[in-house]
Amino acid sequence: MTLLLLLACKTVTSTAEPVPDVAVEQVEEEVQVPAAPAVSPKPMPLLTINPVELRVDEANGKLIYAPGSMVQSASYIQYWMDLETALETLGGMPESEVRMRFQVVETKVRTVEPEPNMPSPDGGIQITEHHGFLVAPGSGLPSPG
Repeated sequence: MTLLLLLACKTVTSTAEPVPDVAVEQVEEEVQVPAAPAVSPKPMPLLTINPVELRVDEANGKLIYAPGSMVQSASYIQYWMDLETALETLGGMPESEVRMRFQVVETKVRTVEPEPNMPSPDGGIQITEHHGFLVAPGSGLPSPG
């Protein structure tokens, strides 16, 4: 036996009146978000700057701190900073060791091929240049733990 079920569909029409268009005023409100505390996204190493390892590049207006530059190595780290700003922060060219933080802004790695008759590692000498600025103690910038 086959049972057939028929469903009747009825179209329903609304007798309600149409809703009139209402003008809506859009309000754009500027929200002031309080500034987040200054947190350094880049490292801030604590350097013990030995004046013997400082070099002035007057042509580019840079002060370069190159710790360990007087020892033969396959790799070196250098800290590059604006000459005038660095001397202002240091209070002039230091005559003895000074401890300061260095805010890294950019880091570049390059390879140098030494003179052909000089001893060197295969592939040359790697130099990591940290470009940035010195941070004076008590300047208000965060000091990473």
